[in-house]
Amino acid sequence: MLDLTRRWFTLAVATGAATGSLASGGRTVEVWVELTEEPPAATVAASAAARQRERVASQQDRVGETLARLGGIELARIRANGNAIAVRIDSTRLDAVRAIDGVKSVRPARSLHPPQTGGGT
Repeated sequence: MLDLTRRWFTLAVATGAATGSLASGGRTVEVWVELTEEPPAATVAASAAARQRERVASQQDRVGETLARLGGIELARIRANGNAIAVRIDSTRLDAVRAIDGVKSVRPARSLHPPQTGGGT
């Protein structure tokens, strides 16, 4: 299902089909929602890494449910090299997205590549 969503998203972005939302009266946007829980570092023990991966997954599940309640359509998740969810949502809901507990930042998704983390942006 996620692979099909990614394919549709790629096609929609390439053709410009995913630029507006008549149903909501606003404009839909695709954004990366970066979360606060860090993925496990490569240098930690396997058991500690497993626990940290579980914390990341749990946070993503919780935030993903909240995004869905706000009308967001999930496009992708990043867990290995970061902690982020790509979502398509009405632009009028972005302040509500930023207010979700555990959200670190919200950035435009120009592609399904994850946001750069740890930078000065």
